[in-house]
Amino acid sequence: MSLQLHIDLARWLRDRLDDGTTRELVMASMLNTGYDAKTTEQACALAFDTPEKLDDIIAKQAKAAENAKPPATWAEEFTPSHTIALAEARNRIPADHGDIRIVARSGRPYVLALGNFLTADECRELIEYARGRMSRATVVNSVDGGDAVDERRTSELVMLRLAETALIDRIDKRIEAMTGIPVPHGEGLQVMRYGVGAEYQAHYDYFDFASPGEAMHLKFGQRIATLVMYLNDVDGGGETIFPNGDIEVVPQTGNAVYFAYTDREGRSDTMSFHGGAPVTSGEKWIATKWMRERPYHS
Repeated sequence: MSLQLHIDLARWLRDRLDDGTTRELVMASMLNTGYDAKTTEQACALAFDTPEKLDDIIAKQAKAAENAKPPATWAEEFTPSHTIALAEARNRIPADHGDIRIVARSGRPYVLALGNFLTADECRELIEYARGRMSRATVVNSVDGGDAVDERRTSELVMLRLAETALIDRIDKRIEAMTGIPVPHGEGLQVMRYGVGAEYQAHYDYFDFASPGEAMHLKFGQRIATLVMYLNDVDGGGETIFPNGDIEVVPQTGNAVYFAYTDREGRSDTMSFHGGAPVTSGEKWIATKWMRERPYHS
């Protein structure tokens, strides 16, 4: 995969070229800032050996940034494209397995805490299907769009395909029925396990247009909403937290939290900043579904 630089790093490299900083000093500065050796070597090779390519990256990203819709701040009005009207008007949503209960609502950030989204048997089946297939969770590398291990996310996970089993197909269709977002617009379920001390520090689920690595994931459209399903009771910690809304959702078997954060103009909501608090006792199992503007093909 060819190297894609964030515009801020590209501009910094151009400034170092212009002021005559040596390659060695630039490499040392990047390493001291926290860039890994491979990224540092590739970035310096691009800047010092092919500066015209560096200028091309800066020009293209500047143009892309001009066309991108900036995220909405807390001071701006914002309505997600996929609110759930029935969940706002009623306290229960009929589903194939019984009623889904509305436990709590927040208008901004747009968050719905849900009860009985999955049955206890479905939770157990999903855990057993995923157990033994787990690997260390990663995040999107903001430089090249690949997978990167990050200490902000310390869970294990397995990625599942649409309709991989009858249970997964049933869950995906239940999500479509509740949200109105077609099944093909969803990424495959991710089942995750968090042991004691594991967490996912606060972050956004939507992709940053200004980050080359994240922008590479936008060919199927922006992420518009997330559903986190809790597969077990957690003895301590593990809440899904929304710091900007002072919201904490406690993980309990079969419950879920839905949050939507992209509007019909393509803006995303900075108020959707969220994370998974550290597990302090026991373990936490969840299944996460991210949904897109357009059909998703992995």
